[in-house]
Amino acid sequence: MSDEQKPKYLNTPESPVYKKREIFYGLHLAIAAMRRAERAVVVEGYFDRIAMHRAGVEEAVATCGTALTAEHARALRRRTNRVVLVFDGDEAGRKAIESSLHVLLPEGLRVEAVLLPSGQDPDDLLVAEGAEGLRARVDDAEPALDLVVRRVIERGCRTPWEKSDAVAAVVPLLALVPDAVERSELVRRLALAVDVEADAVEQALRKAGRRGSEAEVREALPEAPRRADRRVRWAQDLVAAVLADPTLAAAAPHDALRTLLPPSPAREALELALGAAAETGRVDVAAIQGEGASDDGAALAVLRAVALEGRFAEVPEQARRAFEDVVSRLQDAADRDERRERRRGHQNQPLSDAELLADAQRGLEEKRRRSKHPHRPHSGVAT
Repeated sequence: MSDEQKPKYLNTPESPVYKKREIFYGLHLAIAAMRRAERAVVVEGYFDRIAMHRAGVEEAVATCGTALTAEHARALRRRTNRVVLVFDGDEAGRKAIESSLHVLLPEGLRVEAVLLPSGQDPDDLLVAEGAEGLRARVDDAEPALDLVVRRVIERGCRTPWEKSDAVAAVVPLLALVPDAVERSELVRRLALAVDVEADAVEQALRKAGRRGSEAEVREALPEAPRRADRRVRWAQDLVAAVLADPTLAAAAPHDALRTLLPPSPAREALELALGAAAETGRVDVAAIQGEGASDDGAALAVLRAVALEGRFAEVPEQARRAFEDVVSRLQDAADRDERRERRRGHQNQPLSDAELLADAQRGLEEKRRRSKHPHRPHSGVAT
């Protein structure tokens, strides 16, 4: 590349397989290290991630030319509850930390941050300070919200107006913290830093949470998952289990799963994985992609994304337990839906006490039977 060539990073266009808002660069190499270190380190660029790896910070990942998204946050939350952001120390880097907090805090993640010297990236520091120096900077990361508070106070916090502005700037972030104990302590620390009463900050926080006084608060709070969305996630869990343990395909209730799961790319991905495992005894994602038809693009994208996550990679024996657990949940959900429909059909003719008791007894017997035979589909599904 020449010095004049722009942009610095040129990504291929998005496709059913490549979705920048969902993918981390280097994730497949970082998963095991994240578990060992009990944290994930997020950097801004590909070469930043490479420098971290060279320094021994193997739990580092980078976004693919985009800001952190809700999909990124959920991917991190599945693996750790602690995230360290390593961004440039300039104004853009500080703003990037605040933007990232809007995405990461609603997922219950504990976010720390490192601000690098302005104009320097991890590779520069690796050359200047060595691997030990770069690792020390990451290990010395401080809570990201502390950085935000300090930045706000630096703007001025002497007059009543400045104090009010400082609290208003931070409170929308505090409203995104789901843990009540953590949120309460953050309120106390903000009040001390700004030199106001904690009750005043609490009042501003309640107002932000109740009315959504900042647009970002409303946008960042996750919506309640719909039933269909939950089952789609369960389908992805089943895919991850089959990828880790292809022998599950032999006993899987194929027809029941097709009925229990709503139509989605995740269900199609599960069918691809089960088919490959049953036919060849393994799930070769590359081979499936090579043979896939063009209308399988979305399903192949899910299959590839789940494979890259590497769930159960270190503990494959958990895959069977997870598979059985999800099948049991699906069957329980189907039973609940069936009973709900029965009751709805009797709205004009209320069930007698004996009929209600019999209905509850059927549900208990179904759960008892499945606890002994977890893969057997419920009685309402043809196999």
